[in-house]
Parts: sequence; C-alpha cells; structure tokens
Amino acid sequence: MTEKNHERKRFLSPEQVNQLLAAAPNMRSSHYLPLAILLAVEHGCNRQEALDLKWSDVILSEQENLITFQRTKNGVTRTHRILLRVRKTSIPPMFRSHSAD
Repeated sequence: MTEKNHERKRFLSPEQVNQLLAAAPNMRSSHYLPLAILLAVEHGCNRQEALDLKWSDVILSEQENLITFQRTKNGVTRTHRILLRVRKTSIPPMFRSHSAD
C-alpha cells in the first residue's frame, strides 16, 4: 500500500485535545503522558516514536528548539521545530532514563 492509503482523515478537535490533557494527570503514566499527547498532536509522532526519544534527539537553546524523530514507521528520520505548547510542557521527565546517553 502507498503512503497515501495510510493517510489519516480523522483528527482530534482542540476541545478533545484539551480533554485528554486534563485527564492525563489522573493516569498511571502521568509523568510523561501530557508531553506524549502533545508530541502526537502537534508533531504527528506515534507512541513508539515519542518513547524512543533521547536527549541527543532534542536541541533546546536560545537559537534553536528542534526535535528529531529517528525511528519512524516509514524509516525516514525527520526533524521539527519544537512548538511552543510542547516547549512549555515538562520535557525532562520524558528523558530522565535516557539522560546518560
């Protein structure tokens, strides 16, 4: 199947995203779930792409705010500017187990 056949036609509304974010603190994975939700919604990554992130995939500086998804489902590495709502979310908990890399 072509990539066009895998294209998603349904998206969450802003209200649905806000409902997910509001419910996230009550979940077992509350320490990283808000960031994972925002990475999925705003950067189009899937769960595994978010969980595979390492500090070396993130550049946070005065000049640049970039995130690189290395292991994507189609095998193509992609880099995005980190969007404001993602930057404002607590990034460090997502990477604590990988910070020694």
